[in-house]
Amino acid sequence: MCRGLWLACAFGALLGTAHAQTMRTDLPITNGQVSAQVVKGDTLFLGGSFSYVGPVTGAGVPVDTATAQPRPAFPTVNGSVQTAIPDGSGGWFLGGLFTSVGSASRTNLAHVLADGSVGTWAPTTNALVRSLVLRGTTLYVGGDFTLLNGTARNRVGAVHASTGALLTWNPNSNNSVRALVAGPAGLFVGGQFTTIGGQTRNRIALLDFTTGSAITSWNPGANSIVQALVYESSVPTLYAGGQFTNIGGLARNRLASLDPVTGATSTWNPNLSNSVNTIAVGPTGAVYVGGL
Repeated sequence: MCRGLWLACAFGALLGTAHAQTMRTDLPITNGQVSAQVVKGDTLFLGGSFSYVGPVTGAGVPVDTATAQPRPAFPTVNGSVQTAIPDGSGGWFLGGLFTSVGSASRTNLAHVLADGSVGTWAPTTNALVRSLVLRGTTLYVGGDFTLLNGTARNRVGAVHASTGALLTWNPNSNNSVRALVAGPAGLFVGGQFTTIGGQTRNRIALLDFTTGSAITSWNPGANSIVQALVYESSVPTLYAGGQFTNIGGLARNRLASLDPVTGATSTWNPNLSNSVNTIAVGPTGAVYVGGL
């Protein structure tokens, strides 16, 4: 049965065994199974269990904020994109679980330039990349990997933003790193770990930008996974979301705000009923949350 890639199945049915056929990548795809096809003139009619027919975008694509349409000429990513951050020059650093971007081989990390071409920058990981933070010429990388550029880096490490060269920064997390965000005093990290930066830290920590050591004076602790972090400088506040029900020693269901200097949990308490996967702060200070 054909799901999504109905064009290849259509050609197979019409031509029999295909010999050196080239698949067109510019035709729309469906979001479900195609069960019937009829060609009339230059029109292909489709039927099935889909609810959407749209352009091929791959796993990640920028979307116009006014029209909600995908940006043209963005290279197709062949796997999942978990994180995308601006490079400061109109392009993007991508992280996820993929092996190619456009026609370039890229293993879980890639740099797409402002013109839509894939940069030569090509560090690699051996497992999923979940979060990226760019600070100066350093790109901090977090995820599920144990190798970064072929060298041992347990779930978190850093590469040069221009060359892709591995840096010595090595906090050595004992479990998955789900979220990274830069603060004024260091890099805030959230995840599933219980040790990181040479210290016991339950799912949330603050790491020194240079040494990778956990900053000893900041240690709120969460009783379950921290999946999202946002630092709001105007307050200042660190928002944390995830699967926890206690953070900083206080009952907080899946969403909380912390003092970025002391780690103390504030009185702000939205009390969510299920997991938080992502957080964004709007220009008016409104907090937007997505999850289950």
